[in-house]
Amino acid sequence: MVQIQCQACGAQEEIDRVIALEREGRIQEAGERWLAFCPDPEINPWMQRFYERQGMEAPWRRIVDKMPHWAALLQQLDADIETGDPDALATHARYDALFSRWDRAQKAAELFNAQRPWNMTGKNTLILCALQRGDKEAAEAVGREIAAMGTDRPAYQAAQKVWSGEQSWEETHVLWDRNDPYFAQGALATALYYFSRDNADTGRKVIEAALPLCPPMETTGVLMESLLYGSLSRAMAP
Repeated sequence: MVQIQCQACGAQEEIDRVIALEREGRIQEAGERWLAFCPDPEINPWMQRFYERQGMEAPWRRIVDKMPHWAALLQQLDADIETGDPDALATHARYDALFSRWDRAQKAAELFNAQRPWNMTGKNTLILCALQRGDKEAAEAVGREIAAMGTDRPAYQAAQKVWSGEQSWEETHVLWDRNDPYFAQGALATALYYFSRDNADTGRKVIEAALPLCPPMETTGVLMESLLYGSLSRAMAP
């Protein structure tokens, strides 16, 4: 995602260097370097994404609170989960996980999954929540739901083949298509299969292969970045 956003600005080498700092756990130094791309963090999209994948909710809110086009998102995040529509629940399921609000993420994902069982957004967050608390059985139960879904979406079918044990991700990623609006969800579900099997190295390989195909503003892509070298990678550590 960061790569796609920044190729046009002619600074990809510097972007790669800052990402390397995040991967090394040098978070403060990386934040300073991201800020250098634009001294005003309120109009610095790299800083916004940095805060998201590193789970820094307070400074993230200070940025998006001043962006009118993000007002609806903040309203959704601050609203009562019980009264949320599916779009609001999907927002909670992703952002609450990013910001380690695990109880809220779990509740939102459960409600979303009940309303839209044919969609992987809630299922992915339920697996993340289960892995965060070390509940492999719960993660596997959601994985069985994924394998049993009736779907004609290629990215979902690719994830199903992995969760059912039919094929590996190396065999199924040929179904990935950057133009598929459900691609990121399916790729994340595929990666989570390997994380649930204590095979984080392969899960990270899936994410590395998937990220260049993600749309620039795809929140599920930020979840994958976070699993790779952000706050979720630390939350999933044994």
